[in-house]
Amino acid sequence: MNKKNVSKWVIGIAIVALAMFLIFRLTGNKEIQGEEIEVKEGDISTYYNFSGSIEAKNKSTIFAELPLQVSEFLVEKGEKVEKGDVIYKSSTGQNVKADISGEISKIGVEENAQISPGTEIIEIVDYNELELKVKVDEYDLNSIKVGTKVEVTVNALDKIFKGEIVDISKQGVYMNGVTFFETLISVESEEGIRVGMSAEAKVLNEESNNTKILPMNSIEFRNDNTPYVNIKKDKSVKEKEIEIGITDGVNVEIKSGLEIGDKVFIPKVETNNFGPPEGVRRSDDSEVNKDE
Repeated sequence: MNKKNVSKWVIGIAIVALAMFLIFRLTGNKEIQGEEIEVKEGDISTYYNFSGSIEAKNKSTIFAELPLQVSEFLVEKGEKVEKGDVIYKSSTGQNVKADISGEISKIGVEENAQISPGTEIIEIVDYNELELKVKVDEYDLNSIKVGTKVEVTVNALDKIFKGEIVDISKQGVYMNGVTFFETLISVESEEGIRVGMSAEAKVLNEESNNTKILPMNSIEFRNDNTPYVNIKKDKSVKEKEIEIGITDGVNVEIKSGLEIGDKVFIPKVETNNFGPPEGVRRSDDSEVNKDE
């Protein structure tokens, strides 16, 4: 046998060996890899979320109605006043009083300056009564009403406060194809909350307590959106149809098809150089079947 024939013979053996190796990898009797998750008992809730900013419920801004001069301010910025307190005197001898109780947040002019009509002179803010102003779109409007309890999270403080819806505008504002309704939520006052801080309001939508739950990633769907889970037994995996309820995006309620303590299988998807992922490879001894 000459060298040329020997080379062809060696190459042929190598090709056959490679083919046998690939066949073995594709049809080898391997156990499907993955993890089993147990159905547990728990609570699950869904919420509507709205964003807005903290505002003062009561605020008063005093403007000049006529040309005038302030001869003397009787208060300073940051000072607290009661309704009826004299806050400044005009050059004509008029005593101007506070129309609400609160804190002097701004003094807009100087004493003895000539003031024209419409000029902002002084601002009073009541920081003891705060509210969150949010915009609710028309599709979520039926989910809220005056008196609805709300959880308010002030982002800068990373703290949750109790709130209650106190007003819903009867007239909406059309923006980007959707109509929004201004909604006011009372917020309990606490040290650290400042007017203008951003906040999130959370309103309960649905809840189910002491129910069967599974992680969302353990649920699969057929082409007709029928939900099912995988059940592993020995070296085979079967599909089992279930009925699901509400989900919070992490867990899902199992209404029927499984009981607490049952285990479902999540195949492990691994990529390799030969053939389909290990976790979904099917063979005669290790295959996935629909539950009969």
